Amino acid sequence: MLANRVRLNRRRIAPLLGEGEQALACIQLNFQLRSGRSDWLEGAVPPREPTPPSRADTALRTGSWILELASGSPTAMEPKPGVPEVRSAFDVIAAGPAGSYAYRLVHAVRRLKLFKNTPYCLITNQRLIFVTTQKSHVFEALVDVPPREVAAVARRKDVLLIEFTDASFVRVAAVDTLAAREARKMAELLAPGAEREPDLVRYAPPWARMA
Repeated sequence: MLANRVRLNRRRIAPLLGEGEQALACIQLNFQLRSGRSDWLEGAVPPREPTPPSRADTALRTGSWILELASGSPTAMEPKPGVPEVRSAFDVIAAGPAGSYAYRLVHAVRRLKLFKNTPYCLITNQRLIFVTTQKSHVFEALVDVPPREVAAVARRKDVLLIEFTDASFVRVAAVDTLAAREARKMAELLAPGAEREPDLVRYAPPWARMA
């Protein structure tokens, strides 16, 4: 499956490769930026805590509670949660200072257009390259990382945490029918023998809520 991805995208990949560079894997990714997970990148604003309910809110909530009992279905009157609780680094979208690999990557992905730009991870014998498809169906590099800048990788099924040596990490999910297999292969290529989760205490901002 991994070799097929490289072959299927060989025309897209070729313009990105330098002399002597060989593509080892090409994996479609999902960054799940709207998943409700915490954003610990520098400059990120924590979600607002719910405001105390007014008398009108209390009255509406009481009425909704009665309707919920009568209908047997939940209502949407509960206040939205504030800062999500983090139990592990897998609950975090990304963390790191401005200008770091994770910071640059997440901000680049946020500028992509849904259904028009598909992010991929291209692993070569010389680099880790995050790319996206364009209208002309060619790959455009978003961020490229030398292998020595990958400090560690952690994996849960099809989800990876990639930690960089510049004090940043990013969470990505492989997208495929064999996503877990691709994620495992990606981890083996990026950080053989260096699978570990990032230290939450090192990365947590002052407003973070950890279990």
